[in-house]
Amino acid sequence: MFVICSNTNRPRGYNILCSRTQRDKAQPGLGIAFASRGTAYLAKGIANSNEEKDYDQAIADFNEAIQLDPKSTTLLYRGMVYQNTGEYSRAIADYDEVIQLYPRLRPLTLKLRGKAYRGAGDYDHSIADLNEEGSSRCPRLVNM
Repeated sequence: MFVICSNTNRPRGYNILCSRTQRDKAQPGLGIAFASRGTAYLAKGIANSNEEKDYDQAIADFNEAIQLDPKSTTLLYRGMVYQNTGEYSRAIADYDEVIQLYPRLRPLTLKLRGKAYRGAGDYDHSIADLNEEGSSRCPRLVNM
């Protein structure tokens, strides 16, 4: 697959076709750029409850960022978009991966995954995740 990318040896605005690999090597911060823009689309969708949401664009940007860096925390944000669009199984899959890759994000991810399980109607898993997340902040919560 070929994409349009800038050629630094050409005049400004002159683009050439190149492979994704060539583009990615030429622009190492590109994954962060896609993730940042995807996050903006996610925030816009959350903030504007009455307006059209750009979740499709957020997913597209997050997919690009993840393709560039498969172990990116962008998985967390893509999971949030999936959750906000009612695609709970996809959100849960992304959250599972985040928990495996980033143990320090476990409490936040458990909270999000617990809410996704609740949205999917899987209340037992929801309660388990939310209990575990809560116990990391308040150990007495588990025994209540």
